[in-house]
Amino acid sequence: MVRRIIKLSRLDAPNRPSNATSIYVQEAARAYIYGLTQASVAMGRAALEQSLKEQLARQGKGDFITFQELVDEAVKWKIIDKVSAKVVRDTAKKADKVLHVAPTDEAGALEVLDAVKRLLQLIYSAEGGFSRIGTLILSLNECRKRIYRSRTEGAG
Repeated sequence: MVRRIIKLSRLDAPNRPSNATSIYVQEAARAYIYGLTQASVAMGRAALEQSLKEQLARQGKGDFITFQELVDEAVKWKIIDKVSAKVVRDTAKKADKVLHVAPTDEAGALEVLDAVKRLLQLIYSAEGGFSRIGTLILSLNECRKRIYRSRTEGAG
């Protein structure tokens, strides 16, 4: 577990995500830390989609929009560029494969989470779109503190 915690790192970006996006990111990190690779990939994929909806002011509108349409709009509004759009699509495809085709291992989950982390940094650093000012810091430090406390309390 400690090894998995060390592999995860802090994520900083100048804009703060919604509570919904933050929850997806936190749960993706927790699932990975506890070795729940499929769950971590699912939550990472959800965080990626939620971040695009949020930055495009699409969340809670009641309209159905495909992931491809979200990516296209994100390019249009300069939240991501065309190269990043390909990375977003590729990352979502890897996650979809885990969710719909075959389970992944720890390395595969970490690969998806690392890509999601980089993409969230990019999405929340965007000058375009509907960004809000703030700082995105994954609650990995909080996860680390809780795990450390539970281990030290359990040992005593």
